[in-house]
Amino acid sequence: MNKRIFFYVSFSIVFLFIFDFLYAEYFSLQDCIDYANENNQSIKSSQAQFNASKAELWKASSNFLPTLNLASIYTRYDEEITYSFSIPEIPGESKINSLYQFPDEIIIQPLEFRVNSLTISYPLFLGGIRYQSYKIAKLNKEISNYSLKSVRNEVILKVIESYLGLVKANGFVRIAESALESLNEHSKQVKQMYELGMVGKSDVLRMEVEVARAEKTLIQAKNMRETMKSALNLSIGRNPQLPLEVSQDLTLTILEIPGIESCIKIALSNHPDYKKIQNSIEIAKQGRNISVSNLIPSLISEYSMSKTDKALGFTDKLTTWKVNLIASWDFPLGLSKIADIIKANEELSSLTYQAKAIEDAIRFQVESNYFLIEEKRAELELSNREYESAKENKRIVEKLYNSGMATQLEYLDAQIALTQAQLSEISSRLDYYLNIAKLAVSIGYDPYYFFKF
Repeated sequence: MNKRIFFYVSFSIVFLFIFDFLYAEYFSLQDCIDYANENNQSIKSSQAQFNASKAELWKASSNFLPTLNLASIYTRYDEEITYSFSIPEIPGESKINSLYQFPDEIIIQPLEFRVNSLTISYPLFLGGIRYQSYKIAKLNKEISNYSLKSVRNEVILKVIESYLGLVKANGFVRIAESALESLNEHSKQVKQMYELGMVGKSDVLRMEVEVARAEKTLIQAKNMRETMKSALNLSIGRNPQLPLEVSQDLTLTILEIPGIESCIKIALSNHPDYKKIQNSIEIAKQGRNISVSNLIPSLISEYSMSKTDKALGFTDKLTTWKVNLIASWDFPLGLSKIADIIKANEELSSLTYQAKAIEDAIRFQVESNYFLIEEKRAELELSNREYESAKENKRIVEKLYNSGMATQLEYLDAQIALTQAQLSEISSRLDYYLNIAKLAVSIGYDPYYFFKF
């Protein structure tokens, strides 16, 4: 029974490994960015909000056109009400009698009738409210566009971070496997030397400890790799359980980065958050203007025409029309409109303070990212030098050890130093790329602006 369970478990593990290997879809960094732009739910949601703002602008622009109202009213009563009478003729005035012929019966209330009407109204003057509303809708559309850009930058930055994290995990697995393979080979040599009496038991135990540490490091690296695969899948809008493969290593060409003052200047003219607060200030100004316009009388013109299917009373006219010119001035005794103006002014002041706070935050963010790039660039240079030195030291120590001129401890130290240098180099390089992407976002560019694919 135990053998059967073991067989099923082993078969499942092998099957999943083969499936993952054969059907894992390969993604480059550009592939991930393109996929996220099409499938990430946050980007889709923000795009829908932007489309809604375009509809609001369309609605605001339509307010400049007249309003057309068509109506058709059908009425039916329980009974028809008529009035019968006769008007005597004027003796000797046949000509007059022929001109004025009156019916003997007048319909006061018909049994049923229909009235069709057409009304066209157009505000001649509303104190500029329509134009202010149109400008607000246009500014809101721009804000939605900046929000879409901000969401897209955040998502793509997360994609880049996850992609670089997965590349780093691949590198860690590759380095850990290489280190473990080297330690296993050396462990075999040490055991052979122990059997020949050339080294003591402590050397064998030391090797077993180092091999165990290397195995533990490899397990951690593989777990990190699987975690980063799920994170990358989620960030681009895929099922986190789907198999995924990326580059085993990554070297990007970095374009020229402007100086810090230029970066700050670009950020204050390009950052979506700063653009949004500037538009919000303009909206507040337009809102204040609307509050002032509400104190001004309005003038509306209206033309209407109606047609009935039956003549009523003494008239035989079936069609009537009229033109109205309506002037109105609404001024509540509670002075609520004055309160609206005060409120609009205070909201404008609040947004002005927020704009200053956002400006300071953007400056700080740009400066922090810029100096962090300088730090990561220096770390990368040091890591490269450390890696070259550790690689050369390992070569020399291994040669000395094989000729009996170096101890096992020196060999292990050289191997550990090389492994750490390799890990440091790949971490420094990928962290450098990530911080460049963060700088690009902080100045309002796409995260990959400074990368040349």
